[in-house]
Amino acid sequence: MFVCVKSRRRGYTLMEIMMVIVLLAVAVSLAYPSFVIQVEKIRSQEGVSALGALYSAQKNYEEDTGGFASDAGNLEVSIPAMQNFNAPVVYASDSVACGGGTPLPMLASVADVNGQYTLYVLENGRIVCNPCAGICIKLGFTVW
Repeated sequence: MFVCVKSRRRGYTLMEIMMVIVLLAVAVSLAYPSFVIQVEKIRSQEGVSALGALYSAQKNYEEDTGGFASDAGNLEVSIPAMQNFNAPVVYASDSVACGGGTPLPMLASVADVNGQYTLYVLENGRIVCNPCAGICIKLGFTVW
């Protein structure tokens, strides 16, 4: 003769709950850095867009005058106030170098509001990031 005994166990043990919390913490700790970089990539597009407009305006100014503007007021471009970057700076004949490399002529730059990096548009239209390593590499800018 067999007797069926019902288990009176209801809910989860403390150990089971702790294991779930540990697994969730590990998953979040692995995903969070990637999430932060993706958000910063999206934010950096605001600066890239502004630099693209400034590059076009500088090239138009060069065609008209034979040189580049050193003041954004001389350019026929309207850059709206940016949330993630400081106001752009326009250059007529300045250069920037990456890690002691060959200086390259730049036309404009924007620095992010947190001071982590600065984006530059070069005379050839290429947009580069400084510092040349670290966050710039993570954002997808190549070492130049």
